[in-house]
Amino acid sequence: MPDRALSTPLDDSFERYLQDKGKGRGGGGGNYRRNAARELERFAEWAAGDRGADDWTGIVPDDVDREPTFDDLDERVFREYARRLGGDRGLKQNTVQTYYRYISAWCGWCVNEGYLEAHYAQRASAMAPLPEDDGRKPGDQQAWTSEQRHVLTRHVDERARDAVEAYTTLPEDTDPLDKQRARYAALKAARDRALVFVLAYTAVRVGELLRDPNDPRRRGVRWEDLSLDDGSMDVYRKKQQWDAASLPDPVISPLRSYRQLMDPPTERWPVFPTFDQRTLAGLVRENLAERGERPEAIIERRAEYARDLLLALDVDIRP
Repeated sequence: MPDRALSTPLDDSFERYLQDKGKGRGGGGGNYRRNAARELERFAEWAAGDRGADDWTGIVPDDVDREPTFDDLDERVFREYARRLGGDRGLKQNTVQTYYRYISAWCGWCVNEGYLEAHYAQRASAMAPLPEDDGRKPGDQQAWTSEQRHVLTRHVDERARDAVEAYTTLPEDTDPLDKQRARYAALKAARDRALVFVLAYTAVRVGELLRDPNDPRRRGVRWEDLSLDDGSMDVYRKKQQWDAASLPDPVISPLRSYRQLMDPPTERWPVFPTFDQRTLAGLVRENLAERGERPEAIIERRAEYARDLLLALDVDIRP
């Protein structure tokens, strides 16, 4: 193996590896890339002596002043890191296994790319300190029971009904801003109800419904993806392809009521937009400025609305 590869600092390989494993254009997206980057950074800090017990000085010999390189790696290093994952961080068994797999996958890639001569992380002695895998992945949970589903859907249904009734029964002489506040509250409750009903009565995951800023392909479900008459919805599945999901009868009414209340300006609007005020305020200011409005006019325009979401709906600024 070339000496140049062995003398390469560990983190010099990270970006190339993450690009190979990332999704989208240039390998810049994807949850795997984000999670792997986090664990590689932790591994590099540990290898340099910045993480671990107080007496841990890293994998570089004490009489050498340099950052860790590939020449410092062997199965004993990965064995020590496996022991550190399993003990020092107090992680669950399946989480320890998952975090170690990120490092092991990088190690295998390094072998293929010529940085290492052997896949040290997969050797039995390296993996021996790892706890047994219980077969579950982080985030796994049992499905809701019928009683749990009933209690939760009843709760969000009652909240939405109360909020919508409070808005639709306002006197005609209600102050415009007060009427907007009531509509906003009704919209938020109706959105939450629709989201809970979709999750409760379909096999769709929340990650398939909402936008993921780390994966450009997961743009979130839009109204154009729904066919309430046919009872179907197109979603980008976890298996990384578009697929049709069935919308059973209990889901249709909450979605239809929510859509009527929202009255989206176009079919490309998200079904479940953010209600975060800071995010929406920045989005509204930026879009109105791009449309040529002066700062003073933007301030006046926003003052006419109780919430930026309502302004965004009126002028079609998609959150």
